Amino acid sequence: YENCFAFYGELNYCILKKNGKYGVMNFQGEILLPFKYDMIFNEEKKEHVFMAQIGEKWGLIDCSKGKEILPCEYEMIRLGYIREWTPAGYEYNELTNHLIAVKNNGRWGFVDMSGKLVIPFKYEDGEYEDNIFYKDAAVVIQNGLYGLIDTSGNVVAPFEYEKIFSMYDEPFFRATNNKTKKSVLLSNDGRVLTKEYDWIAPYTLPSEDSICSFRNGKFEGLLNFYTGKEIVPADKYSSIDRRHKGGYKCDKGVYRVCKDNKYGSIDSNGTEIIECQFEAAYAFT
Repeated sequence: YENCFAFYGELNYCILKKNGKYGVMNFQGEILLPFKYDMIFNEEKKEHVFMAQIGEKWGLIDCSKGKEILPCEYEMIRLGYIREWTPAGYEYNELTNHLIAVKNNGRWGFVDMSGKLVIPFKYEDGEYEDNIFYKDAAVVIQNGLYGLIDTSGNVVAPFEYEKIFSMYDEPFFRATNNKTKKSVLLSNDGRVLTKEYDWIAPYTLPSEDSICSFRNGKFEGLLNFYTGKEIVPADKYSSIDRRHKGGYKCDKGVYRVCKDNKYGSIDSNGTEIIECQFEAAYAFT
């Protein structure tokens, strides 16, 4: 064999390359999937479901069962995974909702794990994280505007947003209104959870206390992204950010704040822990 780029001992198979093509074989030497694929790819996730490519077309295979779920006849496929936090960073596990985004003739639709078309091909191209289900909702695009659909294809948030960002492991989305250019948080069933702000940015590391920052004008505040309730109003701090430890772990409930070019800290209730009096402030050790 020319290459063996993936061993999956628990699932009893490996992916091999022979005569320029990829196939799947179990550890007893039985060929599960023939050597006909130009690429077999799963982004190093833990699932046994892989994307497979023949020429310019993509399909979906189940390596552990030696089964082709989708033939290689789609322009593109996107898989959504459940994202879980570990001390080493995020890990991606099983497929979310088991609905697969597939592109055909320039439009996106969704199929189930049997290959049955569940949601028809009618949505436009977006960025990589669009057209993927997270927490029972997917960000999709029609006529250049963003909305949300549920797993049955029902529109739960109307197509009136300039952009909607999925938040992976949280059941809400950040959305920017096309007309006002203001941001709100949406639930996965399309409810608007907050009033409009100039900017909303949940932290990129896991927010264990369910808090995100927002900006109005020159100032930032904090709100609870499940309830939409403001914890710290945007009226005195020019910046609020999470204090990180070791690049991964967050200091739960502790935020660095800046007021009049001086730094201090507040807790998740907005109570000042350290007065804003320092020229710089760094993570706790």
